[in-house]
Amino acid sequence: MSTAVRSNKHIRLAISSNRIRAEAVAAQDKIRLLKQLVMELQQGLESLNQVPTPSVENGLDFYHEVSHFEVELIKRALAVVEGHQGKAARLLNLNPTTLGSKIKHYQIQLGHPVFTASGKQNNGGS
Repeated sequence: MSTAVRSNKHIRLAISSNRIRAEAVAAQDKIRLLKQLVMELQQGLESLNQVPTPSVENGLDFYHEVSHFEVELIKRALAVVEGHQGKAARLLNLNPTTLGSKIKHYQIQLGHPVFTASGKQNNGGS
C-alpha cells in the first residue's frame, strides 16, 4: 500500500473520529438538556399540587381568600370531569344543587360546555 493511500485512510479516520466525537458531545449536551427539562417539569408538577398560602403579616380579607379557594376547587373538579356538574359534585362531596348554586353565585365560566347533574348542557356554567 502506498504512502498516499495510507495518508488518505488516516485523514478519513481522523475526520470520522472527529465527527464521532462531535456527535457524542452533541448527544451528551442533548441528554443534559433533557435531564434539566425533566427536573423543571417535575418541579412544576410539584408546585401545582402545593396550595398557596397567603401572607397574613399585613392582614388579608379572610372571606375573599376562602371564596377564591372555593372557586379554584370547583374549577379544578369541573376540569377533571370535563364539565359534568354531577360528577364534580361527587368529587367535592357536595350536593349537585349546592354546586350549581355556587357556580352561579361565583359566575364560574369554563371554556367548554358544563353539564348539570341531569346531563343537560349549560354553556359557560351559569
